[in-house]
Amino acid sequence: MVTGLFLGIFASAYLYSSADEQIRLFVQRRLREHYPSHFITIKDARRVSSREIILRGVSISGRGPGHQQEPQVFINEMVVRCPTGIDDLIQSRIRVTRVTLRNMTVYAEHRPDGSNNVTPLLPLPKFGAGYPLIVVENSGLHYLDRRKPQPQTLKIQDINFQIARKTLPEQNPDSPPLITVQGHCSSDELKLAEFSIRFDPQTKRWNTQGNIEGLWITPDLISGLPTECSQQLSELVVLRANTNLNFQLSGLLPKSTGKNLPPEEVRPVQFAISGSLADGHLKDTRLPFDLENLSAKYKCTNQELKIEDLHAKFGRTTVEGSLVRSGLNPQSPLRLQLKAHNVHLYEYEGLLQTLPASLQSKWKEFGPAGVVSVELNAQRREKTWKPDLFVRCHNLSFNCGKFGYRLHRGTGTLRLEEKVLKIDMRALASGQPVKIDGELDPFSARGWIEARSEAPIPINQALLQTLTGHGRKIVESMNASGGFSMHYRAASNPGREKLDHLLSIELDRCSIQHAAFPYPLYKVNGLLQMENGNWTFQKLQGQNDSGHVTAHGSWERTPKGGLLQLHFTGLNLPLEEELQLALSPRARNIWRNLRPRGSISQVAVDYVHRTGQPQSITITLNEQEPRPGVRDNSISIHPTWLPYRIDDLTGQVVYRNGHWNLHEIRGKHASVQVRTSGTGQVNANGHWQCEFTDMSIDRFDFDRDLIQALPQGLHTALLYLNPHGATNLQGNIRLQGGPHHPLTSSWDLQLGMAGVSLQSRLRIEHIHGGVRLVGSYDGQQIQNRGELMIDSLMHHGIQATQIQGPFWIDDRRILIGSWANNTPRVEPPRNLSGQLFGGTVYGDGQILLDNEHNFNIKVSLSEGDLSQIKLLPASQRTQLSGKTFARLGLTGSMQGVHTLKGSGTIHLKDADIYKLPVMVALLKILSIHPPDRTAFTNSDIQFQIDGGHIYLNPVKFEGDAISLIGNGALTMNGDIDIDFYTKVGRNRLRLPVIRPLLGEASRQFVLIEVTGSLDAPVTTPQVFPGLSRFKQLFPDEDTPFRERIENPILKRNVLRNLPRIRR
Repeated sequence: MVTGLFLGIFASAYLYSSADEQIRLFVQRRLREHYPSHFITIKDARRVSSREIILRGVSISGRGPGHQQEPQVFINEMVVRCPTGIDDLIQSRIRVTRVTLRNMTVYAEHRPDGSNNVTPLLPLPKFGAGYPLIVVENSGLHYLDRRKPQPQTLKIQDINFQIARKTLPEQNPDSPPLITVQGHCSSDELKLAEFSIRFDPQTKRWNTQGNIEGLWITPDLISGLPTECSQQLSELVVLRANTNLNFQLSGLLPKSTGKNLPPEEVRPVQFAISGSLADGHLKDTRLPFDLENLSAKYKCTNQELKIEDLHAKFGRTTVEGSLVRSGLNPQSPLRLQLKAHNVHLYEYEGLLQTLPASLQSKWKEFGPAGVVSVELNAQRREKTWKPDLFVRCHNLSFNCGKFGYRLHRGTGTLRLEEKVLKIDMRALASGQPVKIDGELDPFSARGWIEARSEAPIPINQALLQTLTGHGRKIVESMNASGGFSMHYRAASNPGREKLDHLLSIELDRCSIQHAAFPYPLYKVNGLLQMENGNWTFQKLQGQNDSGHVTAHGSWERTPKGGLLQLHFTGLNLPLEEELQLALSPRARNIWRNLRPRGSISQVAVDYVHRTGQPQSITITLNEQEPRPGVRDNSISIHPTWLPYRIDDLTGQVVYRNGHWNLHEIRGKHASVQVRTSGTGQVNANGHWQCEFTDMSIDRFDFDRDLIQALPQGLHTALLYLNPHGATNLQGNIRLQGGPHHPLTSSWDLQLGMAGVSLQSRLRIEHIHGGVRLVGSYDGQQIQNRGELMIDSLMHHGIQATQIQGPFWIDDRRILIGSWANNTPRVEPPRNLSGQLFGGTVYGDGQILLDNEHNFNIKVSLSEGDLSQIKLLPASQRTQLSGKTFARLGLTGSMQGVHTLKGSGTIHLKDADIYKLPVMVALLKILSIHPPDRTAFTNSDIQFQIDGGHIYLNPVKFEGDAISLIGNGALTMNGDIDIDFYTKVGRNRLRLPVIRPLLGEASRQFVLIEVTGSLDAPVTTPQVFPGLSRFKQLFPDEDTPFRERIENPILKRNVLRNLPRIRR
């Protein structure tokens, strides 16, 4: 074909005067005939010599959309070597021996429909017979794959090769010769590529081989390759590296043409590529660092991919390894060997997302960090990995399973082999060694792991911060310090999907102050054990000063959270501020009000807290009898609401959630014995109340301590009464108070007295009997309603017995008898009653509790026995008989006798008053000599009290023979000044005529003046000169009796001579 082309050129040259132009047109026409669908242009042609023709500007363009030209081949210069003689050209004896293509550019591309623009250019046009040598010099290839979304042009420059035809000796002479290609090329990314190609046209078999030197693998290079190649090499798109390689490829072209080839004609290309990689840089967004300084040796055939001697730098990690993949499919069986040194785990947290979910969970559970070395031998068959992982730990920290305890500076090995992770490590927990062993299947819940401390681990803040979840809450709640030994084991059990976790913590001389009961304990030993998230606390024991505390408890998971139960038992605990601060706010308020001191024999605290519910605290205090001679072990209280110190307390107190019970509480104050039980409560706002029941106080005295402790009103009353002597008390007392609220109280008490005395100005002594007190105190006023049940008492030597009746005591006064009935009641008012002087005495009274202690009393005596009345010294020497009836109303104050005011009457019946010294003196004057029992048998005396004087008006002594009527005065110390006058008989004659005669006559007979004292009376009889003298001395004789009682008597001159009254 080429020979014919050149014959035509020379024939045209001779036929036309312009030979070069004819040659150009000839060649252009022949090319257009061969490529009728292309645009063919030749710029010019020139016959250089008889053996050579040069064509310049040869262009072959395809037809694009709208008949637009698309360049496909452009040859800057084509040199054809052949005979150029005129005869050769005319006769077409052109034999082309060589064609040189210089500066040729081929624009190859794949169209979106999968076709290409190179195939239509084949086969090449032929001019003449023979197979000339084709030489391509300094040419280039521009390749564009429009099948890609963003196609990029691949440019290969400096292409040089030769295409020759050879016939091998063993070939059939009629067979077409072999086509051989040899050449080289280079580009910006390629230093040198040398290749050779051989093609057998008869068998369609081809092969090529060569080597590439200095090829830079870049993403642009990969993306510029044909789609089929770039897809095969897509994994290399993240790689930048320089490679040298050798390659061999062979194949068999199909005999058929077209897009749809018979399956039997599609034969795979056989290839073998081997080379080395250097200066590699791999950048993958899934990796935390770029893989740098990558170097490796590789070999790739149709059967396997092999990578050897791989070395790289990955952050601070150095990597070496190898890979063998049996096949080019991504899922082909694979064998991987990888070693990584100086691996800092925290740098690879981003890789967690690439791990299986089960491994991610385990990684987060253990939270490893630090430096390790890794050796990985992994095989993949049928999409299943069989890894053999060996990790050597150099400085590793990690959590101890679900407990969350953090270990540091771990060394040892981890080996994952046959799905079993074998652990052989040592690590430090707060500086102390811990041994870790185990065999686990990380993809299931089979196996075991165990960690055991080899020395006590200190409890510190760094340790607490490493804990997580409920473990941290539980340990932090103990506020522990000191050391502990730890044993952790997680193991699988048949029938369970998860591992069973068991953690044992043995405390070693720790200090604990639990948040639920923050009482500090020292030298604490015991066992804390966790099993599958549930905790138990066993055999805990510690000390606080002289106190010894033991404890146990548990924390259990519940559907709504957890249940915490703790029990503390304390022996010989000092009642100090530390124990007070450990109590709840409400219990602390009780403590502040009781002010306890000493040490308690036994304290039991039960704490229960269920998630979502209020906490429950039960405190039980048991105190036994103090040991003889040991005072420090006793308990005393000094309540703020009753500042009366009670020592040597025993009994039991149970406090539960603001409520408490007292059982058989006993104590004493000096010789006073106290016993009580009771209940109480305190609410959240601090308001409290307490009731003491079955209270018994034996042999207590109203000493200064007790009186000062009582409320002000009762305190004032007792100060006035000033009681002394042993008293027993029984009954109930109720107290209540709170913040910003005064203390209030109520009581119902029985007092038993034996020999008690009231050492006030009343001077009541030897009191025997009982008193009931029912009262209340509202924080400002006190009220007491009581009942006297006195068997006996003495007052100035006078005994009163069987004294009964009501009384009332408040802040202002003391009311006795019917006056104490100041509230509406069903029963009628009752007087105070008792037995006095052999008769019955009734009384009412009032004593004001002011500074002057004003009083008002009303007393009456019925059927008193004169023989028992010994008010005056004379009566102590003379025996009297008869009955006495008396009434007395008296007011005054404790300021002195001068404040006394009152009046009363005395009636003597069948009385032997003639035995009195004063009566003996009167009888002598009247010539009536004892023992005349009929001299005076009945007497009536009306009197008034004014200060220290007792005014008698009148005094009547009646007898059968004669009667005496008098008036006068006497003093408190027995001085008297009384005038008597005589009457005949009993003054019973009421006849209008006889009475004036006898009466007026008798007055003219005797007027007796009695002075001196009751023990030594001085009598002076006088015979009055007349009635006027009598009226001068007895001006009220004719006044009716009632008027004399109601009107005060006049002081007489005779009183001026009486001695001064003692006050």
